Amino acid sequence: MVDDRYVNFVEVLIQKTKNYDLVWKYLDEYPDLCRKMGWFRKVADPNHLLIQKEVPEFNSESCYYAIDAGFKIVLYVYANLPADLYIIPSTYKRVLILHASDYGEYITRLLNLVQSHFPDSEEYVDKLLKASESSE
Repeated sequence: MVDDRYVNFVEVLIQKTKNYDLVWKYLDEYPDLCRKMGWFRKVADPNHLLIQKEVPEFNSESCYYAIDAGFKIVLYVYANLPADLYIIPSTYKRVLILHASDYGEYITRLLNLVQSHFPDSEEYVDKLLKASESSE
């Protein structure tokens, strides 16, 4: 069931992101957070069969985190599923998860805004082609 308080919370995150009051980074740049939340899995390193390495369980190109007032806010995308939003205290206990099934519309708006702050190769190609066409 959708709670208006959480909808308002996501709206505040959207506004803080628009104002650049939240600095978002790729989630895989914070391995300690990923380990504590269990978002890495160990796999055998193909170059060294006896050594294991950690790899993300999530879509590393679509997951982001920001820190606000000591809380970690995570946009988490598993495979190509819609994003869930995690609010994680410094204790890593009493984590709040807003699931896409309930808050997907709002979380997707936030995710799209966050993604627009990062370079996109496809966007660059389109921009360069458009500029080339207009100069002909």
